[in-house]
Amino acid sequence: MSTFLAISGSLRAASLNTRLLQALPALAPNGVHIVQFDISDVPLYNQDLDDENPPAVVAALRSAVQEADGIIFVTPEHNHAIPAATKNVVDWMSRPYNQGHLRQKKIALFVGSVGPTSGTHCLAHTKDLLELLDNTVVCAVTVGALHEKLALVDGVETVSDSDTAQQIQAGLAALSS
Repeated sequence: MSTFLAISGSLRAASLNTRLLQALPALAPNGVHIVQFDISDVPLYNQDLDDENPPAVVAALRSAVQEADGIIFVTPEHNHAIPAATKNVVDWMSRPYNQGHLRQKKIALFVGSVGPTSGTHCLAHTKDLLELLDNTVVCAVTVGALHEKLALVDGVETVSDSDTAQQIQAGLAALSS
């Protein structure tokens, strides 16, 4: 069984990206376990806090990254770039310099937006950053008009658009191979 750590780059309570993240387990291949990590309590990166006793939530995040077979980022685009919450969690996971646990990981990257074509700038920035940190981004997908492609079915978040579901399934399959 493979375990993938899933992180939403949005802190908003009604985040479409978090809803998309919650729909991923139903689209994952057999034998794949997706564990969501809530980053809402992760403090802004501060090297003064990054010592042998980092904040408990950071220690838990780093442990989860170390144990994961791969990482899934589901993030919005902010001002045509990577959102602060996503970048902050990458900073904590990749430190201390050249020793962080966010190295040599397989990563699936999904950027969701309400616009039909937006998300491409964030996708490029985030992919470049993750690869510069010595990771392999095995899939990078933008999901435009995300609000039209999600549905709550019997209390379970679902991707209602078949093309989007197929793209996500292909990405998760690439992550698990």
